[in-house]
Amino acid sequence: MRVPVAVATATDRAGRATPPPFVLSRPHGTVLAHGVHDRFDSAADAASALRTGRVRAVVGALPFAPDHPAALTAPEVLDHTATAYVTETPALPMIRVSGVIPPEDEHVDRVSTALGLLRAEDNALEKVVLARALVLEAESRIDPGALLAALVSHDTVGNGFSVDLSAAGAQCPDVAW
Repeated sequence: MRVPVAVATATDRAGRATPPPFVLSRPHGTVLAHGVHDRFDSAADAASALRTGRVRAVVGALPFAPDHPAALTAPEVLDHTATAYVTETPALPMIRVSGVIPPEDEHVDRVSTALGLLRAEDNALEKVVLARALVLEAESRIDPGALLAALVSHDTVGNGFSVDLSAAGAQCPDVAW
């Protein structure tokens, strides 16, 4: 049984409700960040702030490439509940798939190649990720909080996450992951 989690929402300059800067929902609990005490685009700066006690916690996203900025936030309050994230699920705009990356034929070729390499006696592969991306187009702006609520409510056990990426700097204004 899921118990609703009270989520304090803030508003942006236009008066729109904004989701918490970080939400991690799992079947056994949810971590919610409320407010922003500080932002860091460097993991080293965030670690220093933690070591010195200037901040108590840091949440966010680290880049795959070390030379790209991190998107880390020191929340004013960090809550943990014993349940998955449950909130009202606002309506999302109509969304359509406008493309896939890589195209299907290329993806099938990559899967075949990976299977051949994995089955080979001299297999040197340790890990293979054969993911595809969908290019989506929406009729209007997608609210990150509404998207998170929809994703969590449609996951059979309540998995989901949302991260405000604006701490990464000018290339990520008003962007959430």
